[in-house]
Amino acid sequence: MIIGRHEELNLLETIYHLKGGQIVLVTGEKYVGKTALIREFSVQHNGIYLSACNASLALNKLFFVKEIQMQCSLSISETLQDWNSVIQELLKKSAGNRVILIIDNIQYILEIVGELLQLLHNWKSQQTFPVRLMIVFAGDVTEENCEFIRKITGTEITVIKLKPMTFLEAMPYYNTVFTDDEKILLYGVTGGFPGFLNLIEPEKSFRDNLYKMFFETNAYMFRCGRDWIERRVRQPAVYHAILYAIASGKVRLGEIAEEVGIDYNKLSKYIGSLLNMGIIERIIPADEKQINKQHKRTFYIIRNNMLLFWYHFVFPVQSSIQTGAGKKILRTEVLSQLDTYAQKIFFDVCFQYCEALKQKGNFSMNFQNIGYFWKQEISLDKLFLIAFNTRQYCLMKCLWDKQKVSVRQLQEMEEEGPTEFVNKEVFNVVFSRKGFTGPALQYSAKHPKIRLISLYYMK
Repeated sequence: MIIGRHEELNLLETIYHLKGGQIVLVTGEKYVGKTALIREFSVQHNGIYLSACNASLALNKLFFVKEIQMQCSLSISETLQDWNSVIQELLKKSAGNRVILIIDNIQYILEIVGELLQLLHNWKSQQTFPVRLMIVFAGDVTEENCEFIRKITGTEITVIKLKPMTFLEAMPYYNTVFTDDEKILLYGVTGGFPGFLNLIEPEKSFRDNLYKMFFETNAYMFRCGRDWIERRVRQPAVYHAILYAIASGKVRLGEIAEEVGIDYNKLSKYIGSLLNMGIIERIIPADEKQINKQHKRTFYIIRNNMLLFWYHFVFPVQSSIQTGAGKKILRTEVLSQLDTYAQKIFFDVCFQYCEALKQKGNFSMNFQNIGYFWKQEISLDKLFLIAFNTRQYCLMKCLWDKQKVSVRQLQEMEEEGPTEFVNKEVFNVVFSRKGFTGPALQYSAKHPKIRLISLYYMK
């Protein structure tokens, strides 16, 4: 079952109804839902779905010929025994009716992309009628691969890059038996990836789901962090050490270099690779982003919250989990530390919620930029979200406290804010895990530029 992805399905549907041949490339990281999206589209339109395997090009072509024959009910004859002849048959069919050919996992067979497009080009040049063949490629391909495909198409190509789901998009995966706190944590440990969200079992408790996903001896996500890195880099040992350091709270370059035991200058190369792969993110204060200089007040975070969880809670105790100690580790080492982890996830969810409110025209102001703000010390309890335009700014606090937010906390926040924005109109938003005290609600009612948002209502 596919949940969400309405925009992407609508885009595919729009392309489907265009005249002539169309080419689409669906990309995104593993587990992000590429296969679910294209299979849903294929089922809706009775498309031909092929999935490449990690084998030779010749063997993939052999399998494809057999599968096309079966899916299209083509009579198996001597003239339809090879790849070229089968594609020619599909092109003939596309002269009268729309034909959809979907090839998944193209990272294994990038050569076939060029061959297919050359066949399509040659066929078009020989016919007087329009070819109505829609080709959808999908796979875990790099930006370089995307550029390669763009160059060899010789025609316009639509690229759909899937990203992990937001918290609001992921909500249908959760059962009502989970508390709001548990939903935040489940969103975090799955990283918003549909492939992991589908592992959540509604009939199990939050704790049992966490155990089943990570801490069981043969847990599906036990090796995910290791595999995520090792299939992308040549020196995984160094990258594992860097990511473990960041997950442990070493967020500045100097701290990371000291923790890993690597020269500061050499570290930059590895950090650059992680940034290019989108695994980590460099955080620059929002009030300094427009300054054209080398930023010193920066730190690094792991973007993928599943990886953050894995490196913090699973990576150091892999041997113990394999010996069957997962339940003890979960009980004694993990559950008691989840609040610190959840605070970072809550920040991300609040960030997403601001964007959602802006799209609905329901934010406190029409901001042009949004990012992070802090004064000196880098820690989650000292970190703010800030949105601003040329005339206004909105300072936001994301409080993952176990108690309701008080009036004193609202008053303290009014004294914060960047001195660079001193002449701007000021708004405040406070996000709270547990809500607000009665006096705090009354205080907000008297101050219209202070907005209070509880996790309970972020749906």
